Amino acid sequence: MIGMPTAALRRLSAGLAEVEPVPMSAEHSNSSIVFGGQLIAKVLRHVEPGANPAVEMGRFLGEYEGSRRVALMGGSLVYRPEGLGRESVCLVTLAEFVANEGDGWRHVVDGLVHSLEEVLAVASGTVLRSLPPARLLDCADLVTQHEQGRQPSLPGVAQSLVGPQLEWVALLGKRTAELHLALASDKDDPTFAPEPLTAIDRQSMSHGARATAKRAFRLARPLASRSAHVQEVLERSDEVFRRLQVLASQRVRVSRIRLHGDLHLGQVLWTGKDFVFIDFEGEPDRSLGQRRLKRPALVDVAGMIRSLHYASRAAALQLHLNRSSVEDLTEHDQRLVVWYRMVAGTFLGSYLETARDAAILPEKREELEALLDFLLLEKAVYELGYEANNRPDWIEIPARGILNLIDVGS
Repeated sequence: MIGMPTAALRRLSAGLAEVEPVPMSAEHSNSSIVFGGQLIAKVLRHVEPGANPAVEMGRFLGEYEGSRRVALMGGSLVYRPEGLGRESVCLVTLAEFVANEGDGWRHVVDGLVHSLEEVLAVASGTVLRSLPPARLLDCADLVTQHEQGRQPSLPGVAQSLVGPQLEWVALLGKRTAELHLALASDKDDPTFAPEPLTAIDRQSMSHGARATAKRAFRLARPLASRSAHVQEVLERSDEVFRRLQVLASQRVRVSRIRLHGDLHLGQVLWTGKDFVFIDFEGEPDRSLGQRRLKRPALVDVAGMIRSLHYASRAAALQLHLNRSSVEDLTEHDQRLVVWYRMVAGTFLGSYLETARDAAILPEKREELEALLDFLLLEKAVYELGYEANNRPDWIEIPARGILNLIDVGS
């Protein structure tokens, strides 16, 4: 085995004497150990030959001045088998341990639960007579039309619910765009140089999404009797397949770049002042080769938007449990719709404004709509299969998301 340090390791380990390693108790797909509150080692449970995406991305971003809001990579431990042409296998990664107040998921869900509690205390039963636009791109337009630093005007109850969230989610959108601009910054390194999305790429994406949908529907079918939303998704499966086919024939001029690949609220840490991105391994269900593929930057954006939708439903469930109430969760539906549309729209608007005119965004509005519609639906369909296979009690969330997307779009 060989240690492969990065240029950042000396700085990250400065002042670190002999310390007691502390295993992390949180659930992860790898086993993690913290050293002195400065470094975190991840022992990989599933390994395969080839370049590890987290190491590649960490090295690249560590050398880019504008990408400091990522956990720096300190190095890796690899096994090099004997024999010509045999690839190394990464066994352990070593990265910066970022002091934080929790991940984005906890920050968002706790904040929304608090806002819901405040609204229920002063305006329980209040009906919101006006809702934000159904399409997130229209919500993003609504946000960006206001002067920078001002929040959109909302009815009193909606302002109490959404207002506290808009500042941090706008920051998250900006940081996500900055991450993608950093990843698209090197035109000479073939591993990271942006490449155009071709017609063949679009056909491949569409074919892969349809295969994902077939598997998801097969896994969800035994649960249909437990959920009217799942039943409706299955009944409308032909509509889903048609929507996933549109991208194959829709011209989209945009760059493909290296991505985070598994971006959601659990992959960002809240420091109390800012967000820091972590865990660049990519989706654990994909092979190393698939995780290293260049894809449109909006793949990450769609992942974060879907995570915000999950957070809204998780907050309602937590509030329901906290209050030990027999009230129907549907009481919160209208409030959650307002929160999700405005928060996700603000995230998207901030992202689009920061990345404006960059090649990581499609050139025309209709191309942006088509790509975002496809990626959000693809992600929701993947989630349906994941929940059916792993967390059946959560399957309502992606089922609701799918129905909303085929009715409205992004």
